[in-house]
Amino acid sequence: MCFIFGWSSCIVLILLDPFRFGCGVKIRQLRVPAALENGSVPAAILDCDYTYESGDTFSLVVKWFLNSGIQPVYQWIPPQPPQALGILANRLDLDYRASEDNYTMHRALKIISPTVELSGEYRCHVSSFDTEDSQRNTFLIYAPAKFVSIQQTKLSDDKVNISCHALKLFPRDRKSVV
Repeated sequence: MCFIFGWSSCIVLILLDPFRFGCGVKIRQLRVPAALENGSVPAAILDCDYTYESGDTFSLVVKWFLNSGIQPVYQWIPPQPPQALGILANRLDLDYRASEDNYTMHRALKIISPTVELSGEYRCHVSSFDTEDSQRNTFLIYAPAKFVSIQQTKLSDDKVNISCHALKLFPRDRKSVV
């Protein structure tokens, strides 16, 4: 079409209908559990559901990052097997398949026995030579308090100091009531 109508017409057509000419990799949805209690589940799935064009298959790379880290905690370059790195080394089921498609099957993290140190902001980054997309979401693994004590001290006729102490709680929280 570009040769018939000229370059300006081609640009207009792409702007009007970008899916007709392909958009490369695009993350549809990043699914992360909102919150889990420490030790309550055998595994947690963080799924980076994306689309790709046929031309992306020879250069597709899926990486996951934790918090503001610049080193990935997971990497998959099809058709190679996925790799768990850093804090997720030996914490993932690398045989888990999120789909049967050869270029999306290892898009998800299946974290075995998730614990509080794996809480944080997870970012999925999918790229090819032509395009890339990235999304992030928070995964909270909490631990309820193991011990709670409440103390009150009368400061004057109209003032009371109340202290609450909790042990082995995650995330740690500080509250003040005035």
